[in-house]
Amino acid sequence: MKIIASLNKSEEARYISHLDIQRSLQRTVRRADIPVAFSQGFNPHPQISFATALSVGQTGSNEWVEIKLEKEISTDDFMQRMNAAFPRGMSINAAYFKENGFPSVASLMTEAEYTAICTDGDFAALERAINELSCADEISVLKSKKEKGRKVEAQVDIKPMLYSLSVTERTDERIVVKARGRLDTAGGLNMDLLLRTANEKANAEVYWKINRDKIILKQEL
Repeated sequence: MKIIASLNKSEEARYISHLDIQRSLQRTVRRADIPVAFSQGFNPHPQISFATALSVGQTGSNEWVEIKLEKEISTDDFMQRMNAAFPRGMSINAAYFKENGFPSVASLMTEAEYTAICTDGDFAALERAINELSCADEISVLKSKKEKGRKVEAQVDIKPMLYSLSVTERTDERIVVKARGRLDTAGGLNMDLLLRTANEKANAEVYWKINRDKIILKQEL
């Protein structure tokens, strides 16, 4: 049996790495006295897993986490205990109890929705760049990868990963961009690379705050 929970990583946890988020979650489970199941073997560890990692510097409103249990616990009790024990910047939005045999949440991921906000720069130029990328047949970016044990860089087209992209707000103070793209166990849309390309097109060196609003699953929980 397991709990599948939706985790919120807010502004206060923006620069905490995925590894540290995992460690924090393990500590919170202990403090909350959740009956988590442990792996077998010489070095048992709590069976807690994320559907996917979130990049450092990004926030997430709907990050899926699986926690295997030794015994059943109500979702209301789980949420109350966890939210009382979490450090600032993390909380549980929703929780679902599932019996053994239910698919892993990672295997159910299909896509994700993002919001990116910039509060500095030439917003008109950035909007033109975003519109160009939305209409482009190809978005070629320089991406690092490991090949035969060494790091190499190659041009990669990320357009197939991008399902929609638009500017939803532009004022004198900020520009807001919404995007939707592929996200599954094989990979997904890299918002950092996409917005870096927009900056290059706009000849801008600006910072975008990125939030992953929702990870969409192909099966309801």
